[in-house]
Amino acid sequence: MFNGSSQFSITGGDFVVARDYHEHTHIYIHDFLRSSSVLNAAYNSGERVSTAPRCTPGTREAVIRLIMKWTTNPFTPQRILWLNGLAGEGKSAVAQSVAEICASPPHSRLAASFFFSRAHAERSSAMRLFPTIAYQLTTHDPRLKHAVLQALQKDSSIPDLSPKDQLERLIVQPIMSLREPVTGACPTRIIIIEALDECDDYMSILECLTTTLILRPHLFKLIVTSRPESEIQEFFSQSTHSSLVQSLVLSQFDARADIRLYLESSFDSIRKRHRRRMNTVRPWEEWPSRAVVDRLVHESAGLFIYAASIIHYVDHWFDGPARRLSMLIDGDLSAGSFNNGFDHPYGPLDRLYKHILGSVQDHSSILRTVLGTVMSLYIPLSRQDLSLLLSPLLHADQVTAILDRLSPILKIPWNIDSPEPIQIYHQSLRDFLADRRRSEGFYVDPLIQHADITECCFQLMRRMLKRDISVHSWTPGGTYSNRMDVSVLGALRYACRFWAQHLNMSQLEPNEVDDYLEEFIHNHFLSWIECMSLLGELGRAIQSLGMFVSNEKYREPLRECETFILAFYYQLATSAKAVYTDALPSCPLSSPLRKWYRHMLPSVNRDNAEIATSWRQILKKTAKERTRSYRVKVGSFRSTLSYGGMPVHSGASVASSSNTRSGASVWTSLY
Repeated sequence: MFNGSSQFSITGGDFVVARDYHEHTHIYIHDFLRSSSVLNAAYNSGERVSTAPRCTPGTREAVIRLIMKWTTNPFTPQRILWLNGLAGEGKSAVAQSVAEICASPPHSRLAASFFFSRAHAERSSAMRLFPTIAYQLTTHDPRLKHAVLQALQKDSSIPDLSPKDQLERLIVQPIMSLREPVTGACPTRIIIIEALDECDDYMSILECLTTTLILRPHLFKLIVTSRPESEIQEFFSQSTHSSLVQSLVLSQFDARADIRLYLESSFDSIRKRHRRRMNTVRPWEEWPSRAVVDRLVHESAGLFIYAASIIHYVDHWFDGPARRLSMLIDGDLSAGSFNNGFDHPYGPLDRLYKHILGSVQDHSSILRTVLGTVMSLYIPLSRQDLSLLLSPLLHADQVTAILDRLSPILKIPWNIDSPEPIQIYHQSLRDFLADRRRSEGFYVDPLIQHADITECCFQLMRRMLKRDISVHSWTPGGTYSNRMDVSVLGALRYACRFWAQHLNMSQLEPNEVDDYLEEFIHNHFLSWIECMSLLGELGRAIQSLGMFVSNEKYREPLRECETFILAFYYQLATSAKAVYTDALPSCPLSSPLRKWYRHMLPSVNRDNAEIATSWRQILKKTAKERTRSYRVKVGSFRSTLSYGGMPVHSGASVASSSNTRSGASVWTSLY
C-alpha cells in the first residue's frame, strides 16, 4: 500500500506523516506570527486604505521623483532616506503615495511598511514593528517565509524579545540565510516606516536599524518619515550614521503651487457635488475667486493640513459651501483674530481650529468632554461605542449633536450605526488641544480626561460585566473555539482592555485609586478575566495588574490576581468559562480569591479537602503538565505535538499559538 511513498515512517501501530506534519506546523506558526503583528499598520490595510492621505495627482512630484530615484539606485551608500517635516506638511501623504508606487509594477520593490499612529495603541508600539515587518515579508517571499517560520518554530518567544533581537532573528538572519549576491543584481527590498516619532520607543528602533545597515547594507533600504525631533536629528548627524542617511527636508520643496492645485481641484469637486445648494453662486461665476485662493495659499504657509482643513470645513453636508467659505474669509481667519501674543508657525492653522471649535462654543463643556475623549482614547471607537462609553456623563443625543458639528476636523461616518471608528484627520489637532498657549479656552487637560474615562469604564463594567458573558460553552473534547461573543459591545471591550491605563494616567489622589482597585478586585475580577479571555487579551490582563505594583495597600491582592491568571493560563486561554468551571474551584484553600468569590463556588467544592493548600502546589503541577507530551488526533493519523514547552490540549484537533505579550508563548486549541 506504500509502494513509491516517501517522507513517512511507521512506529508501532501509528503513522507519522512528516510532510503533512511540517505543512500543518508552518500554517500554525504563520498564524502565530500574524497574531503578533499589527495588520492595520500596512500601507494598504483595510482600515487605513479609505482614510489614508495621498498626494493629489500633479502635486509633490519633485520630492516623489527624488525618492523613487534613490530607491532604484542599488549602489548608493545611503541606505536610509529620512523624510522630515513639521506636522501638516504632507509627510504621510508622500509616504502613502511612495508606498503605492513601490508596490506596483514595474517597481514591485516594497517589502514591508509600518505606519505608526499615536491614536492606536498597537500602532504606536515598538514591540510590534518587527513582527509586523517579518509577517509582511513572509507573504511576499516564499523563501523568506520558510526561514522566518523555522526561526519561530525553534523559539516561539521571539515576538516578546527586545526590538533588537526581534530584528536580528525574524528579519536579518532569515534574509542572510538566502545567500543572495551582494552585487546589486537582485532588486533592493524597500521598507517604509512612517511617523516614527509616534512610536513609543523610536530611539531603540533607530539604533538597531542603523547598526544592522552599517554591518549589512545590502539587506534592504529604509524610508523613514518623522517630525524633525531633536533626538532623531542628533542621532542621524553622528559621524558613524551621517554617511548612511540621506535627509530630505519637506519644507525645502516649495509647496505653494501644489497647495493651489489641491485647493482648486477640491473646490471644483465641491461645486459639482453641491451645485443645488449654491444658489448664491451663478453658473458662470468663478468660485472661489483667484484672490481668495491666493489668500488661502498664503495663509497655509506650506501646511497641507491647513488647506485640507479648509476643504473639510467648506464641504459640509448641511450648510451651504459658499456661505461657509465666506464665514471663514470674512471673519475669524483674519490675521488679527485670536491674537494670543506670540508668534507660532501654526498660527493660521490655530485660527482655523478655533473658528471651527468656536461654532460649538455654546456647548463648551460637552465639546470638551467629547473631543477630549476622542483625543485620549487608546484606540478609536465608533459613534455608538463612543456614546455608550460616555453615557455616564452625556446623553447619546448630546454626543451625536457635537460630533455632527466637528466633521471638519474629525472623520465621522455618516451612518450612526456604522462600526467604522471616529478618527482625527491629522495629528496637529491633538498637538493644538494639548498646548494651553495655542488652544487657550479649548485646551484639553489630559489628567481630567483620563480620570473621566476611568469613571466611564468602571460605570460600564458595573452595568454590563457579568458571569457567563459568552454564549459559547466549552467541552473537554477540545472542540471549543474561543471567540468573542458579538453581544459584548465595543465600548465594554474598550473598558476591559484599557481601564488600567486610564487610571494609571489620571494621577488621581491615592484614596481615589484605592477605591477603584478595591471595587475591581472584589467585584469585577472574575468576569473581567472571562471577557479578557474571550478577547484573547490575557497577556494585557497581566500587564494591567502590573501597573499598580507600587500600590502598598493592594500590592498583594493584585499579585494574587496575577498568580491566578498565570497558574490557570492554559485553561483560561482555551475557554473563558474555565474561570468558573476550572480555575476558581481549583484555587488553593489559602487563596483570598476563594473568600472574595465564595458565592460563585460550587457548593460541593467550597471546603474540599483534596484541593491544594497553596499556589506553590498548583504552579508545580502546572509546570509538570507543560513539559508533558500529548497525543493529538490529526485526521485518521496520530502524532505527538509539543510546542514551546506548552502542551496542546488532549483530544484537540488542531493546535495554534497565542502570545501572552508578557513573556510567555502559550499554544492553545483552535477547534
